[in-house]
Order: sequence, then structure tokens, then C-alpha cells
Amino acid sequence: MRWTMFSEEVKKSLGFDFSGFRATIFGDGAIYISGVGRIKSFSKTEVVFYLKKGTVSITGEELEIKKICEGDALICGRIKTFSRD
Repeated sequence: MRWTMFSEEVKKSLGFDFSGFRATIFGDGAIYISGVGRIKSFSKTEVVFYLKKGTVSITGEELEIKKICEGDALICGRIKTFSRD
């Protein structure tokens, strides 16, 4: 219950819709995202996934998709930015 209340406050203050995906960033070395669809593009400097609405982009250096299955993805490398379009 507390997480739901906090989550709603964050969404309202940022004006950001978290529905459909979740992301956990581990320092600057990895990011775990759940709720992704197909890969739109992939390179050593950028990974883009389709979401139900829009896309999510990760930029950095030496990026690798370590795991992807059933809507979950683990990207490792030097993460610089994470954004939703």
C-alpha cells in the first residue's frame, strides 16, 4: 500500500506515466527493464525497445543485451541515459 501511494506521488510530480514498464538501474553498469516489446534498434551505444505506447531508449558505451525474454531485458555496459519517447 505504501509503495502504491509513493508511486502515485512520483508519477504526479514528474508527469510521467510508469504504466506498462518498470526499470531498475544498477549504478552506471546495468539496467533491468520489464514490460518491453521487440527491439527497435541495437548498437554498442544505443538500445531502443518498443513499449505498448512509445519506446524506451538506453544510451551508453559497450552496451550488451545480456538477457531478453517474455518482456524483460537486462542491458549491461556503461549506461549514460535512459529515456522514454
